[in-house]
Amino acid sequence: MRTLVRAAKQLSALLVVTLLSALSMRAQQFSLSGVIERQVHWPSKDWGHTNHFEMSVDSCRMLVLSSNLSSKISVQTSFGSNTMHQMVSFFGEKATVTNSGKIYPGPMYETDGSLTEYLWLAYASKCYFERASHYLEPIWLLNDEELRKEHFTLKADWALLPGEGGLPSKVSWFSDGFVRQNMNGKRSVWPEPLPFDKGYTNAFYEVLATTNYNGTVIPTEFKFTRFEPRDGKLVPWLIISGRISVVRKLQSTKFLPTFTGPASIRDFRYRTASPPVSEIDYRSENGSWSEEKGARRYGMEVQRQSPKKKGSLLY
Repeated sequence: MRTLVRAAKQLSALLVVTLLSALSMRAQQFSLSGVIERQVHWPSKDWGHTNHFEMSVDSCRMLVLSSNLSSKISVQTSFGSNTMHQMVSFFGEKATVTNSGKIYPGPMYETDGSLTEYLWLAYASKCYFERASHYLEPIWLLNDEELRKEHFTLKADWALLPGEGGLPSKVSWFSDGFVRQNMNGKRSVWPEPLPFDKGYTNAFYEVLATTNYNGTVIPTEFKFTRFEPRDGKLVPWLIISGRISVVRKLQSTKFLPTFTGPASIRDFRYRTASPPVSEIDYRSENGSWSEEKGARRYGMEVQRQSPKKKGSLLY
């Protein structure tokens, strides 16, 4: 009898844990509508642009549709299982559409005008911060993009929003006091001018307003600022602002950009393969990513680069 009671208690505890886990996961599913704006302040002039976006989030997975006011270009970006897919569609005359896709190993592999990396930080970076410890990768465009392949990090501090969502409320990235550039494949490193050679706050992200959606605290307004030394002072030169107009039930369960017709695909995941290949290009038909084509082309490229051996088959 005692054995049955103990088993019943264990089963009851397991059901409670499973229910709480299910409720937590469901609470982290939502869709958003809003705008994201970039402002750049150069010594000579100021400029910027605004994108409208629709975003679906399921814990650490996301799908973002971003478009500018002209509606001539739409950018769909998804992230999940440490892989980013991006499809850019150009809408021409007579209903013509040109699709160009990219696949990257991670959410911060390349920055572009869609500003998706800042939306990832605000709404889908939970798993990244669960694994992080004292250092973070920069989410902005680097002067030496080879550093991205090397997973270059900066010392950082951050705090999370309350509750189960695990999203950041504040993040600070700190420069180590060195400038890094890459020109024509050659890396150059030199110290910042005094006193910034000792390091400084390179960038700062903060949540300005929140809402509680089914138990998950979600930013409704956020701001990212990047600083640089200029004339002996630390000045803000890049400001990214995001505002949410609608939070609602998850609208999509397919976390992969969709498109119709053919597309040219560039797959950058093989840069970290062994042996590495910088880029795999292929053409997709009928609205399919056809990633098996990329895998076959990678195999062919590796075989092409390998020394010929007796009895080997090159194709």
